[in-house]
Amino acid sequence: MASKIILNDVEKKVVQLLKKTADFIENGHNTNAPIEVRLAGGWVRDKLLGLSSDDLDVTLNKINGIDFAKAILEYVNKLDPKAAVPYKKSIGKLTVNPDQSKHLETATLSLYGLDIDFVGLREETYDDKSRIPTVRQGTIETDTYRRDFTVNSLFFNIRSEQVEDITKRGFADLRNKNLVTPISPVRSFLEDPLRILRGLRFASKFSFSLDPSLHDAIQNLGVQKAFKIKVSRERVGEELEKMLRGPNPDLSLHLIYSSHVSSFMFGPVPEEKREVPKRATESATYLFDYFQENFSRLPSLSDDDRFSIWLFTALLPWAHQSIIQKKKLIHIPAVIAKDNLKLNNHAITQLNMNCLYADVFDTLANDLTKASRCELGNIIRQIGKNWPIVILSSALYSYCKQQDAQLPSVFQRFSDLYKLIYDQNLQKSYELKPLLDGKQIIEQMEIKPGPELKTIMEQMISWQFENPEGTVNDLIAYLRSLKNIIEQK
Repeated sequence: MASKIILNDVEKKVVQLLKKTADFIENGHNTNAPIEVRLAGGWVRDKLLGLSSDDLDVTLNKINGIDFAKAILEYVNKLDPKAAVPYKKSIGKLTVNPDQSKHLETATLSLYGLDIDFVGLREETYDDKSRIPTVRQGTIETDTYRRDFTVNSLFFNIRSEQVEDITKRGFADLRNKNLVTPISPVRSFLEDPLRILRGLRFASKFSFSLDPSLHDAIQNLGVQKAFKIKVSRERVGEELEKMLRGPNPDLSLHLIYSSHVSSFMFGPVPEEKREVPKRATESATYLFDYFQENFSRLPSLSDDDRFSIWLFTALLPWAHQSIIQKKKLIHIPAVIAKDNLKLNNHAITQLNMNCLYADVFDTLANDLTKASRCELGNIIRQIGKNWPIVILSSALYSYCKQQDAQLPSVFQRFSDLYKLIYDQNLQKSYELKPLLDGKQIIEQMEIKPGPELKTIMEQMISWQFENPEGTVNDLIAYLRSLKNIIEQK
């Protein structure tokens, strides 16, 4: 962690322009000097961590965001046209939030290719029903203590070019990778319970630890009640998706379960599955590297593929449970994804597919001698092109349901199954086209359209898997023999 912020060339230009604009306002606009201009929040945190950041938020005293942004445009256009890059027009578009009172008006301005938000210092108050605060003009102190975590409450003073740590612990918490709120965590989470999920996401992204006080606050019944009232299920799903698509999804799941946030994100973990989250997370971390290193024919996994597997991992404690909905078998993880997380239909469908075929692939992987070409082909045809995702998920399922299972041996079994599918050229079984269509079958077998036709079509596909070199004439001969058998019955 750096002890001070080192500005890059673009940031230096931005800082100089902000300084000159503040001087310009003080000298010509009869303002109560001095105007304090600071960069705030995530940009300060990231710069101290040695990370690049283009998320610039400017806080101001004695002037609102829109008036300061207008002053920048006035200063550049009248006095310093060279400050615009490359032309005056490129200074950018001013965006105003019309719903706020005059002294809290905010603006977004594009400077040197960066979209910068300008806002006055503020104070926030909350009620019991909403996490959206009532905002009024504040001070540097109120603006600091309204923020979610101490590591996000640091400021970079434009005049002194020094970092200001109003809480007196932001630096230390950042250095120690400790996530804690600037005020009582119970009060902070009661005001905005979404901070719980944001905290988990920050902690996993930066490999921080949650302060013990946060763990205690999460267990507070009032906080849990506020979470249910103030945080929408859609937002819960959005935050989970950000975590699972982030750089450390394994740490995200560890934090979700170790902090017991899982109970009000997903639901209570079945008693007999208490150890599953830990085993699932550890095995998923190992899974990707193992299959990429040991089986070169595994297709490159997309971000969506990885998300599907991590989502399955997150909900593995419920993978063995299912219900019937509208005459369809729906596994509980898919119900949680739909009702508790409000995820999109694609994610829910893939999750249910992973659960539906987990036991099927586990059985096949246990004894490859019983895995016929016909059975494998039909299964892959039913699943579709995402069958590799289902097999990888099944490997996790298999490991987690056996407490004494050894991870390498489990993954080896599924790697062998994967190899068998390719060796038998079944990897694109979902693209297999019937050699005869329904009309041709009716003509060849001299049958009438009806339910019987569907059964015969399925038998025909199975025959094609069993006879990959078979011709149309071979198939017709098979169908006629099939007809004779049916007639004899």
